[in-house]
This record gives sequence, C-alpha cells and structure tokens, in this order.
Amino acid sequence: MLTFLGVWRRIHYSPEAGGTLMTNWKLLGMFSAFLPLVLAFEVKAQSVRQATLITSDRVKFDVRMVTPNVKEGEDAHITVTVTNLGRKPIFVVQRRIPDILRRAAEYSVEISPPYPLPLGHGDFDFVFIRVAPGQVKSYAAVIRAAAIDDVGTWFVSAGAGYVYQISDLVPRPPAGSDPAPWRHKLNTRLRAVSVGSVTVTVTDHKR
Repeated sequence: MLTFLGVWRRIHYSPEAGGTLMTNWKLLGMFSAFLPLVLAFEVKAQSVRQATLITSDRVKFDVRMVTPNVKEGEDAHITVTVTNLGRKPIFVVQRRIPDILRRAAEYSVEISPPYPLPLGHGDFDFVFIRVAPGQVKSYAAVIRAAAIDDVGTWFVSAGAGYVYQISDLVPRPPAGSDPAPWRHKLNTRLRAVSVGSVTVTVTDHKR
C-alpha cells in the first residue's frame, strides 16, 4: 500500500500531472473513504491458519493453528497432520520437549525439526509415530505463553521429521548407558522438513 501511496503522490502532486490542487484534495478524500477497507483487508490477510507441504517421497504435512487469537499469558496450540501418500511405512519423529527458537524482534517462533543435537551427549528423548501407506495421523504442539509474550501477530514456523527404519532405535537406550550411538543413527536417517508458517495474534489481556 505504501508503494501505491507513493505513486499516487508523485502523480497528483507533480506539476507535470496537470491537475489542480482542488482536484488532488478531492481525490484524496475519495481515497480516504476506502482506506479503512483496504487496511482491514491487509490486517485480515496477515492471518494464516494453515500451511501444507508434500515431500518428494510423498509425505504430506498439514500444520493448523488451533488458537489463532489468544490473550497475553495464554498458550497457543497447533496440530500437525501427517498423511503417508507413499508406498512404505514412515515413522514421524517427535521430541518429548520440542526445541523452540524465539526471535522477539521479528515476532517469530520456530518449532525446530527433531534434530538429535548435539550428537555427543544428551538424552534420547524421542518418540516415533508409525504412519502406514494411506494412513493419516495427527499430533499436537503447544507454544507456551512465555514464547509469545508481546501483543501482536506472531509467525510460528513448524518443523517436522521422519525416518523409515527404527528397529535399532527402540527400545530406548538402557538407563545409565551412553545414548550417543542412538543419536548418531537417528541423525543419519532423519528427513527434516520445514512445513511452513502459521500465525497467532496476541491481544492485551486487559481488553
């Protein structure tokens, strides 16, 4: 819109345009009458409820923002639906506590794909959801209020990941053992994807 206003100003306020000052003010009045409608359209267009990705091996991910509007102090909720359009079973990988990267200056939050990093240490805190060919499975994720702690529209980028083989990754490493070999195996097999971004608008809790 700013570009449009800049063009309008150059056309109607330049001597070359040949218009009179009165004509310019009339045009400005006509445009201002439609300005609230244009602004409302732009605000509405910022809201993104769903994002979809289909991978090269025909795994479809749909991310949906369940709570597009929340008050300050409230959590936001998304669902991820996985459809296996391929011919082999897949195993969707989840961390028990997902890694979330917050960029407050950009009003963005990223749910990282379930990378087993760092490889050398850390628990093996992963679960696997089997999705057979033609099957659909869903899981939920929560964006804690602490991650979206300012009034405005936040962009939530959703990452995911899957593997084709887990026979040597389950059961979990025995208690007291080094999980590094499990983490290395998962890292070499993981197919990580960024599904896309959805939005959540945080409003003042006093309103």
